[in-house]
Amino acid sequence: MASRALLQRRSLASVLGALTLSSWTACNPPTQEGQGERAPDDEPDQEPPPHDPECDGSCQYLGACVLVDGSCTATVDAHCRQSAFCSESGWCTAKDGSCAATSHTDCAASSSCQSTGKCVASDGWCVVPVESDAECQDNLTCSAHGRCKAVDGVCSAEDNSDCAASSFCTTQGYCTAREGVCVIERDEDCRGSNACLGRGACFAQDGECVALADEDCRNSFACSNSGRCAAIDGQCKAVNDADCALIEDCFRQGFCSAIGGECRAGSETDCRQSETCAVSGRCLPTALNSCGVGTAEDCAAAQRCASHGACAPGEYGCVPLLVEHCASSDICSEFGHCALDGTTCVADDAGCEASTTCASQGHCVAYDGSCHTAGETNSACQEQAACVEIGWCTSEDGVCIVGSDADCEMTIGCEQYGTCQKLGQACGIRK
Repeated sequence: MASRALLQRRSLASVLGALTLSSWTACNPPTQEGQGERAPDDEPDQEPPPHDPECDGSCQYLGACVLVDGSCTATVDAHCRQSAFCSESGWCTAKDGSCAATSHTDCAASSSCQSTGKCVASDGWCVVPVESDAECQDNLTCSAHGRCKAVDGVCSAEDNSDCAASSFCTTQGYCTAREGVCVIERDEDCRGSNACLGRGACFAQDGECVALADEDCRNSFACSNSGRCAAIDGQCKAVNDADCALIEDCFRQGFCSAIGGECRAGSETDCRQSETCAVSGRCLPTALNSCGVGTAEDCAAAQRCASHGACAPGEYGCVPLLVEHCASSDICSEFGHCALDGTTCVADDAGCEASTTCASQGHCVAYDGSCHTAGETNSACQEQAACVEIGWCTSEDGVCIVGSDADCEMTIGCEQYGTCQKLGQACGIRK
């Protein structure tokens, strides 16, 4: 079959000739045997193979008719051609597990050509034909992909300079123009890109940037950040514990051993020397080569025991299991979270009244697990600093709370950061 680039370069004359079929196609979706005009170099129509019953719906609409690794997948053109995606959107060719638009003729025969003017194929989609270079240069097709020239109705990469100016050249090495698209072809494409500096992939091979030299890996962020300093099978991988010992994740998460090409937690020593052990009590290696919850002594010695009452081993980490864990913690003395609810320290009235935040900010009443300000009326709440600071502008049972989006809209955070929407008992960014 013809390459996508060659299909994109067919003249619009053949596309416009196919438009006469589109109105018929919109009302009469293609059948298995007669799917309408095809591109001259496409394979002939043929009876589609049987589809898996589990894929009935996706087969009818998406052309994804065969189970592959548990997912319905488009494997042959014939399944795509009998689907709604082909008749409606021109996606009639199986490509990388999905149906895609690769033929101007298929796009021209689709109902979307009539309704939206999307009549030419580009990058697996049917798009509206462009008429000038300016149309290409005003969008991401040019700035990201280097396709800055209008050729036969689609944006095309016609010279290396357009590719070199694109973001995909800078980030991934797609810097050489070939058959209307930017590709990775030369070693210099890779060496001038982030692929080389970021992951040591400094050589062009089979259309990709790959790592072939240990020196390139050692000079990359893959080595300094992740300990992946040796070139193996086209990638930089971790093979030396000494390299892993130098990265930040060794100190923070115990990822100090080279395991399976990555730096992971491979021993109790790795975990016990890490920050996650000292702070959170995660001091023992797991089967997944990370640091998991340690012993009761580990949790009791961890910083989060003193700060948050997380003093006993739980299923996924250290947690408070006794009210004493909460009552003796900083979160009790500072924020009034002195009571135990399951495995969480929460506020109660006595804790709020004795807390630092009550004395300094007037947050002296327990509500929904936290300490709030008191206010018998909305006006009383709105006169307090917590209204404009946090959004506690509505009175409910004598407590000031976030009652609506309007409360959040009165806050400083709404004006400065866009936190104008009520999200539980807090103000967040409006979606």
